[in-house]
Amino acid sequence: MRKITNEFMKELKEGKFKVLIEEIKKDNTLDTELRGDKVIVYYRGGKLLTIYHDKETIEVNNSYKTNCEDKTEIIGIEECLNRIPLVKYDMDKYLSEKMNLEKEFQQLIVRENNYSKISDSTDYYIADMEYNEKTSEGRFDLIGFKWESKGSARKNPKNVKLVLFEIKYGKDAIKSVGNNPGLKTHLEDFDKTISDEKIFCGLADDISEVVKQKAELGLIKGNKGIDGKYNFSGITISHEKPEVVFILINYDYESTMLKEELNNITKNYDFPIYFAQSSYMGYGLYFDKFIKFDDMKAKLNNQ
Repeated sequence: MRKITNEFMKELKEGKFKVLIEEIKKDNTLDTELRGDKVIVYYRGGKLLTIYHDKETIEVNNSYKTNCEDKTEIIGIEECLNRIPLVKYDMDKYLSEKMNLEKEFQQLIVRENNYSKISDSTDYYIADMEYNEKTSEGRFDLIGFKWESKGSARKNPKNVKLVLFEIKYGKDAIKSVGNNPGLKTHLEDFDKTISDEKIFCGLADDISEVVKQKAELGLIKGNKGIDGKYNFSGITISHEKPEVVFILINYDYESTMLKEELNNITKNYDFPIYFAQSSYMGYGLYFDKFIKFDDMKAKLNNQ
């Protein structure tokens, strides 16, 4: 379960963690994710710090720091506010040599669709990043929901559809070979979760609550109503089959890996599968730019 308790919500909104959360929200290079009994703050796709409900202190991630034996450090809230820029600097130095671009672009997608100045016009919001629960098969890079921005769809928060996103950076991550989980492997894992009604419905219900909590904390913006307030309190994620969306970042179109992988996927899945395409350049998710699985397969085979 990703949702947090009412008591933890109160501490984040009004209590001991309020000043920290408010400062974090001012920095759009940081992303805050709910994790049940804790909250994790990410920078460039990596864990920067962890807030625990039952503790007065903050756990800072020192694993990016050179020659540091203690991978985590427990500090007070006031000190944490001063340390955030220093931890970001350590992460910048580390990631300049050991980049994980897939995770960085994951966080960019969250920012663009959840709290950038264009997030009100995109068709998808992201509810969770790096979802990995023991009750589900596999892992999801991003979990979101489809809430189209045009017309009557955006006025109706009931029964919006769950969306499972898989991010791949470059051509080498496409194929399912050995220990590399390519598109085929991910679809098999997604199918296990979606076909288990108890697990999937529990996932949808949990994400519904997470969305409301993140909106209440100001971690999701966009969709202002006529009263000028953000209207996520009525969001209900349906139990119908979700969309699965592959986001292929900087894939080399001269490569044949995508064509080979799609031709190796022969099962007809009972949920819609799409490939995201950008609106000109950018990371806003617009449904009318997506291409269906079968259409992508046909397009590649006709080239």
